[in-house]
Amino acid sequence: MPHAGLHTLRHSAASVMLTRGVPLEVVCEILGHSSIAITGRSPSPVDRPRGP
Repeated sequence: MPHAGLHTLRHSAASVMLTRGVPLEVVCEILGHSSIAITGRSPSPVDRPRGP
């Protein structure tokens, strides 16, 4: 398994939460972001188009 830094793990955790339906506001609070805009600006698998 390749080395994953703390920042990568935070992004992964946020993506998992969002794909499982955790509201963006809750993810923002868990990550300790000062604004929901900070949490929402990173692309997640939820935002990516799915194939047919």
